[in-house]
Amino acid sequence: MAARAGVDLSAPACWLLARLGEDGWLHLPALAARSRIDLEVLQEIRVELAGRGLAGARPGAGSTDELTPHGREALERLTQSCEAHLGERLDGWRADEHAELVRLVAMLSRELLLDSATPRVRVRVGAGGGTGGS
Repeated sequence: MAARAGVDLSAPACWLLARLGEDGWLHLPALAARSRIDLEVLQEIRVELAGRGLAGARPGAGSTDELTPHGREALERLTQSCEAHLGERLDGWRADEHAELVRLVAMLSRELLLDSATPRVRVRVGAGGGTGGS
């Protein structure tokens, strides 16, 4: 999706950009705990976004990042690319005849960005470091 949108980012960076776009800011330690993705992995992805001027530290907020205006533009291009991709898959459907479908395509585009590029490396299994069992 990123190449199609003209956005030079890895899939995990697209995922973090979309996560940042949900609320406009994100506390990385909280995301690490919620998503079970190692904080180091998120920090590496953060470096990619910051290096391209798409996100940065929120002033006075510690480990909290926010999108820059350039980051919001990149996220918009990614979202539009996803919408176009889904639209191609729905070729023949007319938006004016299926208003609900237009809303669903927009929602699915956001979800596609959030789910398809989830970083899948160094995932924590739990506080005990194991998978459980007696």
